[in-house]
Amino acid sequence: MKKLFFILFLFVGLAGTLQAQQLPLYSQYNFTPFLHNPAQTGMSENVNAYLIYRKQWVTFPGAPQTGAAAVDAPVSERFGLGGYLYTDQTDMHSRMEGDLSAAYHLPLGKEQTLSLGLAAGVIRNSLNRDDLDFDNPEEPILQDGYVENGTTVNAAAGLNYTFKGLQVGVSVPQIVELQQTNITSSEKFNYQLSRHYYATASYDLQFGENKWGLRPSAMMRANQGDISVDGNLVADYKDIVWLGVGYRYDFGIMIHAGFQIMDRVKVGYTADIATNDLGDYSKGSHEVMVGITFGQSDKQEEIEKKLEELEKEQQATQEVIDSLKESDEQIREQQDSLAEEQDEIRKNQDTLRRDQIDLEERQKKLEEERRKEIDSIKQEIKDLSESMDKDVSGATQMTMKEDIEYKEGPERTGFFEVVASFRGEKNAEYFYKQLKKDGYDNAGIVYNSKRKWHYVYIEIHDDLETSLEKMYNTREETDYDDAWIHIIQ
Repeated sequence: MKKLFFILFLFVGLAGTLQAQQLPLYSQYNFTPFLHNPAQTGMSENVNAYLIYRKQWVTFPGAPQTGAAAVDAPVSERFGLGGYLYTDQTDMHSRMEGDLSAAYHLPLGKEQTLSLGLAAGVIRNSLNRDDLDFDNPEEPILQDGYVENGTTVNAAAGLNYTFKGLQVGVSVPQIVELQQTNITSSEKFNYQLSRHYYATASYDLQFGENKWGLRPSAMMRANQGDISVDGNLVADYKDIVWLGVGYRYDFGIMIHAGFQIMDRVKVGYTADIATNDLGDYSKGSHEVMVGITFGQSDKQEEIEKKLEELEKEQQATQEVIDSLKESDEQIREQQDSLAEEQDEIRKNQDTLRRDQIDLEERQKKLEEERRKEIDSIKQEIKDLSESMDKDVSGATQMTMKEDIEYKEGPERTGFFEVVASFRGEKNAEYFYKQLKKDGYDNAGIVYNSKRKWHYVYIEIHDDLETSLEKMYNTREETDYDDAWIHIIQ
């Protein structure tokens, strides 16, 4: 009875032109978003491959079964490519499709991306009379000429927007509604592709020092007035294990579970439990997903970044060591020379003593002048704090010129209005270039060799009072609300 019911259901859909829901249904679409939206192809930093198997309406004879394989990867910072192959069997009707997809990811800011995607492929539909079971072997549907294959091309387009943890996308699979007229030799079994419309939204939330994640998501499918809506909520711990629950309108609930091994292999399972009338005929649907990531994992990238920073620090340390070695060799050479000229030096000891006393006096004088200059600046800071009714001591930092390396900008002393600080030189250079693009023509970079920091500034001022006034204006009128003054003497 169930077999007869399903066959009748199938032939109602096939009568005339096939235009019902023609695309496979997946419940774990968050792991393979480019299957329904080509704009999300190659959005991760690695190559990802997936295998999916779905058994729909278990215990229902001839119910849909879907097997799929997919892979996508970034080919550059802005381009992604992917491939998708699936086979879908529903009683006597089977469908096989292979697609290639490409996407362009356009950055709109530091954390915003707009993606455009296209996909194209080939679809093959088949009717297999051997899967039918009728008491009357003379049924017309069983006769020669009713069961054949047909092939046509397919295309899809999509648009996707991401901002921090937010994702919103729309796509149109089977955008060209081509008619496949040779699926059988009978005209009443012509097959026409039906345009579908998908819309998705999700948001990634992180808790507990980014150990826990929570992702609410939703998908809407529309086809010729028929609308289906899914809602899901999935929680994960360190991307190692996840559990979730979902609801598909006018169908039932979905239970999700899965785990990840070594940042490489994902295994996911979903059970769809029908709560509508279909639940009387079926024990639900089951879907299994296996994903493999090739390339660097996030942890490996983090380790490599740390190693790169350590290498830079080691390189800087080695440069200091090499400099000390050169100085040591020079000192040894001078010692040898002094040893050879020891007699002459003894004769000129009085002169050397006088020169030494003179040098000491000069050094003391220079140190005294420097202390007075520093004290003067400190007093000026104190006076300005009182006149401005603000504590500006925390907004300034004093450094001697010999401790500074000038990376970009003039080599001079003064009051440098700093808006950003970086350990790495590349990050400082990138920020400096952004300032130049934003119109800060006097921007530059200085490196404090003692503190090991790169400071990016937007202006050099000649006096403390002017520099503090400009700094507070910068804090109030721009996004650089932590600007400060780096005094180089």
